[in-house]
Amino acid sequence: MKKGPTRSSTSSASSTRRPPPSPRNVEDYGTLRPLVHDRIVHHSGTDRPTPGRFEEVLAQAYAAIGLPPASEKTVLDECRMRWTGVYVVLYTDDEPTHLGIFGYSGD
Repeated sequence: MKKGPTRSSTSSASSTRRPPPSPRNVEDYGTLRPLVHDRIVHHSGTDRPTPGRFEEVLAQAYAAIGLPPASEKTVLDECRMRWTGVYVVLYTDDEPTHLGIFGYSGD
């Protein structure tokens, strides 16, 4: 008797999306969360950003600090709570090779 798979592991992006961290929830401190797919595409122009593209996006965001607020958020605006971070999987030759991480320390 041949056994087949016992479970399906399909899920949609919306079913795995977590709410943003809240300063009122102590369990949200010290967390690292993935940047959601549509925001990766928004900021990097692709769903498979390279390490070089991630560095460009961060450089643009840091350059915008201190300027009058723009109508568009920068990637740094995706993480606004102290003691939290956000990560993006980065690709080289269409293979995941790095994590790009940004966020806030608590000091």
